[in-house]
Amino acid sequence: GLDPAGPYFEGTPPEVRLDPSDANFVDVIHTNAAHFPAAGLGMYNTTGHLDFYPNGGTVMPGCTDLIPDMKKSDFEAIIADATIFGGCHHSRSHEFYFESILYPTGFLSYPCETYKSFEEGDCFPCPQEGCPMMGHYADRFPDKLKRVNQKYFLNTAADEPFATWRQKVFIKLSGVKKTSGDINLVFHDTQGHTKEYE
Repeated sequence: GLDPAGPYFEGTPPEVRLDPSDANFVDVIHTNAAHFPAAGLGMYNTTGHLDFYPNGGTVMPGCTDLIPDMKKSDFEAIIADATIFGGCHHSRSHEFYFESILYPTGFLSYPCETYKSFEEGDCFPCPQEGCPMMGHYADRFPDKLKRVNQKYFLNTAADEPFATWRQKVFIKLSGVKKTSGDINLVFHDTQGHTKEYE
């Protein structure tokens, strides 16, 4: 499910929308799943076996189109022109899926209750059963059929190929009372690429 439709489907019975009974494995990427008062083209509720919420699932980095705040009564009047409100965010779901084919380990996702908890680092490390990859390789996750209604969060880059490196680094300084200077972390991947953070 590539950002399954939200308008007229959010909150409806499973018989009329995407749900885990629709296939042996239902893999969902939410990219424009906004709640009122924000308008969005996608659905926020979990609708599959694995539901991925890159960047929180609503606003995608690198997209410049607007997602306006509005009253629910205004929503139907605007939905006809919704392509200008969130079209980039909505279409990122299939772009993420395309890139996931080329980057099998580029979209590691973490089970978490909310995106805020994910951003605060509360969802690290992966649980004992591991973490799934968003996209093409999601079906390789051993517990893919056991985690219905679980949200998985990750961050992506703003530009293609969208895959980002994700590490959590703890630095502990001991034995020195006063320290000054910069700490630079340099990450090296298996292809010889490096990324440096101050």
